[in-house]
Amino acid sequence: QREFSLIFHDIIINLPFTWPPKKINGLMTCFDWAIINDESRLAEPSSINTYIEDNSLNRIASFHPELGNPDLERYREIVQKQTQFTLDMAQQFKWELLFVVFMVTDSVIHLYPARKQIVNEVYRLVDTAVGQLLNLVDLRKDRVFITSDHGTKIFDRVYPVPAFFREQRLLRLKTTPRSSAE
Repeated sequence: QREFSLIFHDIIINLPFTWPPKKINGLMTCFDWAIINDESRLAEPSSINTYIEDNSLNRIASFHPELGNPDLERYREIVQKQTQFTLDMAQQFKWELLFVVFMVTDSVIHLYPARKQIVNEVYRLVDTAVGQLLNLVDLRKDRVFITSDHGTKIFDRVYPVPAFFREQRLLRLKTTPRSSAE
């Protein structure tokens, strides 16, 4: 039987807008574009930062400013490193919640909306990664949620959602905004 050096309840990897990582009852890491200025603070607890640096994970952001826009090989590297990190952390620590975000699916559709081949390949890479991560759970008793922030259809027109809500009388705008003192 394996012993755990730390017992965590939550492992949260790459949740957008969480940099710098917060101290939680678990592990929080931030790899992607919302990192403001200090790549040495990518994880909490801070002891994980050594692992991140030793494995060059501090450079896996899909929008890393020094590396420019990723090509397909860079996307492969990002997905592989993030998957391996997730597998390593999930095997090293006892956890109840494992939450991981692969920002590459968002990045690729914004950078290459008309290049179906690269978009499809990045989605295949993430699909394979999700398959590897599913091996960490017992699908008969554990709950798994897989979500996406948006699809990959290119629209030739946009319909503003607030206008739809106003037309349906589900949204009413005030003529004068309230002050924050009210």
